Amino acid sequence: MKQKIVIVNQAANYLTIGLCNAFNKKFDEVALLTGSVHEQGEVLDADIDIVSINMWHERPAWKKAASYLAASIRIWWLLLTRFKGYEVFFVSIPPMGYLLNIVLPHRFSILIWDVYPDVFKITGMREHHPLYWIWARLNRISFKKDTSPSSVSVE
Repeated sequence: MKQKIVIVNQAANYLTIGLCNAFNKKFDEVALLTGSVHEQGEVLDADIDIVSINMWHERPAWKKAASYLAASIRIWWLLLTRFKGYEVFFVSIPPMGYLLNIVLPHRFSILIWDVYPDVFKITGMREHHPLYWIWARLNRISFKKDTSPSSVSVE
């Protein structure tokens, strides 16, 4: 049976490209779901399938949130239809995208750059805020299903 993986990152940069190229050496099929690919030195291997989702917007905040939500819906649909049987590797953007592993049967791995809902603390949101509270609980469910958790740290 072919080993297949799809990497999901709404804004792919050189780090995502490096991950994709590394996976391309280990898997028979590699796909990248992204809104944009920004090559900075390293070029994406030619045989990696790029599937477009919407780009994300930095400002204003409502447009950024809307782009995250639209991307999450598109990702859900693509994983449900086109990428059945693929392992899924989520990279942080959209920030709620990895929560799809709660409702999808795929084998998932997650690489998180910014841990939500903790990022909201910067804006002054408290842990008892409904959005924070719900997201934190969904994280517990999601992280239990993660097959190989990864995070970025100084150690």
